[in-house]
Amino acid sequence: DDMAKFAVSRRSSQFTAVHLSIRSLPSKYDQLRSLVSNMTDIGMPIPLIMLCETVLTELNYHLYQMPGYQFICNNSNSGRGGGGGCYIHLY
Repeated sequence: DDMAKFAVSRRSSQFTAVHLSIRSLPSKYDQLRSLVSNMTDIGMPIPLIMLCETVLTELNYHLYQMPGYQFICNNSNSGRGGGGGCYIHLY
C-alpha cells in the first residue's frame, strides 16, 4: 500500500512527519484515517501530515476533519486536481 510506505523512527525524541501526494483526499480519506489510527494504537501518533493533490473545494473541505488534529488546507480552484493541506496533531 503506497500510503504505508514511509519511514518511522521508534525514538520518542525524534519528530516524525509524513508527506503524501494523496491524489484526492475524498477517495483516500478512510485509508488515511486507518493509517493514523494504526500509528496511534502502537504509541506513535504522527505529529504532522502534509498532503498535496487533495482536490478539495470550499464545499467539501470541512468533511475531512480528523479527531485529534487541526486541519489547514488550501483548496483547489482549478476543478482538476491541486490543493494542499496539513493535519497538525493536537497534544
